[in-house]
Amino acid sequence: MAEHNKLHIAGQLLLNAAKDFETATTDADYVKCILLAGAVVNVCYPIVEERGGKSSQRASAELATKLTEMRSGEPFDAKAWEAQVKRYIGFDVFVYNALKHAGDTRKKVAAVDDIFFEADLKHEARNLILNAIDDFRSVPHSHAAIAEFDPELLTLVNSPWPLGRRS
Repeated sequence: MAEHNKLHIAGQLLLNAAKDFETATTDADYVKCILLAGAVVNVCYPIVEERGGKSSQRASAELATKLTEMRSGEPFDAKAWEAQVKRYIGFDVFVYNALKHAGDTRKKVAAVDDIFFEADLKHEARNLILNAIDDFRSVPHSHAAIAEFDPELLTLVNSPWPLGRRS
């Protein structure tokens, strides 16, 4: 059996998600992009956070939580802060999680009652790919690993995507 590097595979999945997004024409195309990008995020964010960084989703959730505090005029205590951050991250990953499975035994939701969801799949795919790019870039890759990455992947993570979005 061969040994595989999850980060190398994540890079390939990320490149595929970005390329597929550019040519997507159907909901199924966008769903594929969401699933690929979500897998990349789930490989990368624990490494980023383990190394003391913040995942793209956590940084956004913390900003949203801070804005919620400012709007209410009352700071959250540590437990409420973390609960609110998790709630915002849950919003970010809702569509990805909805696509991965049906039902929730913890919440006693039957799979047959968890078939439908509402989403703008193109929007969700684009945002999740952007999060995946940010998290992949934030992983402390070794020079040797970077040298083995597909040149198209290096261009993707070091260039605006989609065009006009990031500087």
